Amino acid sequence: MHAASVRTRPPRSRSKRPTLRVVRNVESDETWKPNVHASYRSGLTIEEQFRSFRRANPEVERWLVQRCRELKRQGINHYSMTGLWEELRWLTDLGSDHGFKLNNNFRAPMARRLMARHPDLKGFFRTRRPPTRLGSRA
Repeated sequence: MHAASVRTRPPRSRSKRPTLRVVRNVESDETWKPNVHASYRSGLTIEEQFRSFRRANPEVERWLVQRCRELKRQGINHYSMTGLWEELRWLTDLGSDHGFKLNNNFRAPMARRLMARHPDLKGFFRTRRPPTRLGSRA
């Protein structure tokens, strides 16, 4: 029998992480740095946290719209906000030690917002009904 080869990974660098940035347009060198913003304050509803995050980081929405339109040009009529959210996390290298996070609770409201504000993206995401608020009539 042959001995199994073992792959080893190079040691991780202990240096500081690079500055957060997302390339908005692959053809150009325009970049943006996400705003470190505490939108996870206790006592706020998810809607209020989302609104606070969105106002502090308008580039997130702009990037998502651009990416959705790129996908549509490629012939993709439906896509997952989860996939886009994870792509954005990967592109920006968002780690908890940076103080900036993409809250998973913001995916559904962002998908609804994009489809409501951009007619060309209507129906691009499949969403469930938003939850009813406590004390409201269904």
